[in-house]
Amino acid sequence: MRCPFLRAGGPSAGFCAGVWLFGDVRERGCRLFPAMQDYRQLRVHANAHALAVAVRAATRRFPRNGYASLKGQMTTAAESISFNIVEGCGADSQKEFARFLLIGIRSANELENQLKLAKDYGLLTTLDWESLTESTVDVRRMLYGLRTKVRETFSSGTASTQKRTTQKRSTQTAKSNSVDRPAL
Repeated sequence: MRCPFLRAGGPSAGFCAGVWLFGDVRERGCRLFPAMQDYRQLRVHANAHALAVAVRAATRRFPRNGYASLKGQMTTAAESISFNIVEGCGADSQKEFARFLLIGIRSANELENQLKLAKDYGLLTTLDWESLTESTVDVRRMLYGLRTKVRETFSSGTASTQKRTTQKRSTQTAKSNSVDRPAL
């Protein structure tokens, strides 16, 4: 099964969510993310970029007078999704990458509401609104999925560290309880 986060048309060996993919087969002994990864290989980035371009094109059709604030906020939110994916790919850790993906998710939520306002104000046709909203929801779902995968990679390391720490503490407690105490 092909990874849903790897951009279609990319090289046969791509990097995705902490796993090297070769064609349709996962390599044994998956590696964790290096410090940086190539955002251009993520399908979610390509979709977020296309969404930003589509939102900018749609807002160009807004009336010249009025609605400048909404127009600016819509383009900023749409571009923010793409920007946060790119910035997250350059993050120092998976935890930080997950944080940038969460910011992208929040920007997608904001954009969805702004699209609804633009439709209600009569600035977007129903067809444009449906298309842009569907794209926004798709990008948000992809971000949720990628964030879940990223969090799994750093959560599994944290869980094993916590388990070792708990075992160490219980061993220390057992040793301290076995120390001879003077009888009272």
